[in-house]
Amino acid sequence: MKKEAVTAIIEGLKEAGVDFVAYLPDSLSSPVFDAVRREPSFEVVPVSNESIGVSACVGAWFGGKVPVALIPTCGLMASALHLTTVCLLWGVPILLVIPYRGDVGDAQPQFWVYTLTIEPVLRELRIPYKIAGKIEDVKPAIKAAVASGRSWLKTTAVLLTGEVLG
Repeated sequence: MKKEAVTAIIEGLKEAGVDFVAYLPDSLSSPVFDAVRREPSFEVVPVSNESIGVSACVGAWFGGKVPVALIPTCGLMASALHLTTVCLLWGVPILLVIPYRGDVGDAQPQFWVYTLTIEPVLRELRIPYKIAGKIEDVKPAIKAAVASGRSWLKTTAVLLTGEVLG
């Protein structure tokens, strides 16, 4: 991931008021994880799976925090139970930031299946989302998703693709 994209993600989260970050480490997003760990305004919690990340964000929300879960593409499906039984049912506004692997233009052939699944799964889970394919789209997408999620009391998502993923 390009340094400019990492900067846009961190600045977008800070400007949106995010102060709690749960993340599941993966190789693509490791520069983002390094940056969130260095940012003193974030409480940062690495997790062992996506559902635990969502659960940590739920606890953070009920504790007065503004949470984000940084999860890999496949993590959306792995966290679906918690996203529906807790977030959807109780109106918990978590921001999900997800690399959109497999989007048209992704050169990694093993990820093509996510083109068929990620957006339909978000729609089925009733999670509104924005797609940020250009670095200049990242901050506005994050800020809009956090603001809407807090206003609607709904989990929202930002899918990162294109030049953002490098």
